[in-house]
Amino acid sequence: LIGARVVPFLDGSIYHETITVNIIAKLHASVEPPCKVFGSTAIVQTVSRIGEDGYRPHVTVSCSAANVGSRLYVEGPRVVVEVLSQSNAGPTWNIKLFEYWNTVSIEQLVLVDSVERYITSYIRRPDGSWNAPIILTQGILEFAPLRVSMSLEKVYQNTSLA
Repeated sequence: LIGARVVPFLDGSIYHETITVNIIAKLHASVEPPCKVFGSTAIVQTVSRIGEDGYRPHVTVSCSAANVGSRLYVEGPRVVVEVLSQSNAGPTWNIKLFEYWNTVSIEQLVLVDSVERYITSYIRRPDGSWNAPIILTQGILEFAPLRVSMSLEKVYQNTSLA
């Protein structure tokens, strides 16, 4: 749902799913409780969306103690990763992006292209503003709020983009 409207999104490719799994695996192996890693089945609480009206990022990390049991949504997302494809571009994507930017708990937003080897990472400053985006085509992706690093080779492992 976007603005109380059902907006269809096409399924991602095998590369899209592989990239998502690579990132989930790395973060899951690296973060310590109370932090938890969630996949795209988790609904994320943002500045104006809660419960079933929320977004489902491909990867979310939250360190909120509220995320236990059978909750409907993830509170206090700190890191959000979206794996981009043709299905999540355009005006509806821009609405989603602004929602993430305006959610104070989100300290990092990472956009990973699944067609080209290209990652954009936005990191929030302590004053709440955002740093200029970090663009990566090689090297290391830093999940700064989590103190976790991941090489682009690992991000794109088992794809032709590795």
